[in-house]
Amino acid sequence: MESVRAKCAWACLAVLVWSAQSLGQQAGLTRQHHPWGQFQPGAWNLVRVTTESYEGGQMLKSVTETSTTLNAVDEAGVTLKVEVAVLVGGKRLDTDPQTLRQGFHGEVAGNEPVIRDLGRAELVVENRRVDCRVLELEFPRPGGRRLSKIWYSDAVDPYIIKRVTAVYGDDLKAPISKTSVEVVSLEASCGKSRNFRRAARVKSVHEDASGTTTTWASTSSVVPGGVICCSSQQVDKEGRLVLRSNMQLLDYGLQPSQGRSGLFWRWRSTRGRR
Repeated sequence: MESVRAKCAWACLAVLVWSAQSLGQQAGLTRQHHPWGQFQPGAWNLVRVTTESYEGGQMLKSVTETSTTLNAVDEAGVTLKVEVAVLVGGKRLDTDPQTLRQGFHGEVAGNEPVIRDLGRAELVVENRRVDCRVLELEFPRPGGRRLSKIWYSDAVDPYIIKRVTAVYGDDLKAPISKTSVEVVSLEASCGKSRNFRRAARVKSVHEDASGTTTTWASTSSVVPGGVICCSSQQVDKEGRLVLRSNMQLLDYGLQPSQGRSGLFWRWRSTRGRR
């Protein structure tokens, strides 16, 4: 169950990795509209994820707060520092900070995709026709492969309008998992986050052997990491609710925090303002 909680808690974060990315004139993603690549080192955000898991007629609740800081950005990708705190029984537990290196396609170092240009296509978002270019990305993975097909526009924020991904095992036939992510609104609001005049609404559906996870997210390119808020729900193969997760942006900054470090000073200062 712990792994299930972690998977759904990160579902909100995962859907945002691609949502603010853009493609330049050449095939392949660039830093220009990446949710972190467009910012300067030192930019950061702080999000809180509340997760409710259901098992044996009982509901278990957990809360995590994640601070992500942009350490470096170059033409190949970004380097992020991730700090996670877990709230358990009224106590806050630190985990060791992690440093992540990620390319603009979401790949780790040494896992660059093969990119194929599939031409152009038109998508419709809220009665607005969006002219898109279509690419197929093939990522190698141990014992199989991951294929992604993306529809993007250089002119319409958040640029990547739709993405469909399938992960295959050894037989390369039936996919192990499938994920569909698409922009369903270019002008959306997000509950308590009314300070953002404009946001994109993104829907993600992930299917695998454990069931289906549906995620709704609101994103903005003015926020490092792109996230404003997000909700996710997982059901098993019989349609029974397994897990529900909600993520909220608590705070963010475009410059390094002078004279302060760590996760909790940000949490305390944010709590005082809300």
